[in-house]
Amino acid sequence: MTTNSAELLPTTPPWLKFVYKILGIVQFSYTTETTSVRAKICARLHCVLSCAYFINFIFLCNDFSYEVKVMRYVHFLVHYGHFLHMLILVLRYFLRSDKIKEILLHLRKIRVPLECSTYNRRHSFARIFLIVSYIPSLSLYVPFRKRTDSHLFYYMYPNIVILFDLLFMNDVMDAFSEKFGRVNRQLQLVVYEVKALDQNEQRIILRNEKIQKLSYSHCELVVLVQKVVKEFEITIIVSMVERFVNIVDCIYTVTVLVVNSEPVTSVRLWINFVFAIYLFFWLYVLVMKFSETQKVANKGGYILHEIWNKCLNKGVSGGNVRFMTLVSLRMLNTTLKFNMGGFFYLDWNFFYVVVASITTYLVILIQFYI
Repeated sequence: MTTNSAELLPTTPPWLKFVYKILGIVQFSYTTETTSVRAKICARLHCVLSCAYFINFIFLCNDFSYEVKVMRYVHFLVHYGHFLHMLILVLRYFLRSDKIKEILLHLRKIRVPLECSTYNRRHSFARIFLIVSYIPSLSLYVPFRKRTDSHLFYYMYPNIVILFDLLFMNDVMDAFSEKFGRVNRQLQLVVYEVKALDQNEQRIILRNEKIQKLSYSHCELVVLVQKVVKEFEITIIVSMVERFVNIVDCIYTVTVLVVNSEPVTSVRLWINFVFAIYLFFWLYVLVMKFSETQKVANKGGYILHEIWNKCLNKGVSGGNVRFMTLVSLRMLNTTLKFNMGGFFYLDWNFFYVVVASITTYLVILIQFYI
């Protein structure tokens, strides 16, 4: 796949970049050139749908008179909790914009030789499946809705924003994974070179210089990816809380409907069932991308340790081996972990904990219902 070196996120399709702009997720220019103040202001005005959402929400979607007394208070809290979530997202999109662009510009300056194409097709498939998995719940809801269009906008629009925010995070993390992959491939080439290496002092010194440059690039990438995740962590935490509640609510609703002998053709049953599947897939894609980046980043230290072992097996000794030992320890000690504000580490262990927690809450709710 060909990419445009003059743009940030060159592997992201143009239509997806346009959606990021319209939803206000990206409020900076994709070009690497310095933009004017006027261009920055215009870029931040693209998120008109977010403004329309709040206006629509405040004036048209706050009628709870049709609910019984207890459910009226519950829905009131959920309603304004939803509003608070969207408010946090919009504020974070505004505040993080310049910092993310600065990090992406710095990322482009890190030059690592490219031996072959590093485009990740699996990321494209995950992007397509995530969008496609949301369409059934939308297509089921629209024809059978009983309320006004304002309620459709209220329920559907925030989910669309969260969906494309995840796709944007994946695009950014994919850019870092590609850089880490380049470093790993260069280190792997050194492994092959060491296999055919004799004890010629000059040749070993040249390999050490290459390893030193790659280790610097690796450490710089680790610092940058931690900075960009710092900008994402608030939106991830807030979205995770809402997703957790939505998953429990959807599965519990499906369980109650099945227990009450709801017909299989019930639209309400299938809307909740399909939406629960989409939410699980959303969580899976989020954890998969961050875990993949973490795995690729931490692989470099083990490759360098392999180089050190092969040098020892070749009988190389002295300052060259001690140098490799120090560089290897430095890379092994700069392991990458994604800590979300001190609440949890975003990896597969967290995914299993979320699934277990959802199961526990469902068992408790079902017991109370029964």
